[in-house]
Amino acid sequence: MPGIGGPGSTDTGAEGQAALRLHAKICLVAGILSAFVTVLFAVVLGSLVGTVVLGAVTLGCVAWGIRTRQRLRRGRAAGRS
Repeated sequence: MPGIGGPGSTDTGAEGQAALRLHAKICLVAGILSAFVTVLFAVVLGSLVGTVVLGAVTLGCVAWGIRTRQRLRRGRAAGRS
């Protein structure tokens, strides 16, 4: 992964794969927490603005997770060939 593990580090290297796995775990936790807080704002507090903002954060976490999983799969496939 560029910027992780020094110059020349890529998604296919061991350090890049480890970084992507860490990013996937962080994304999972962030997505679950932001979804919980979104529901909290919507149901308990009734705040439309908070719900919309945290809903956008949740969607960002989902998009980040999908992108990370794609890069992880691509890196593994490139590492095998």
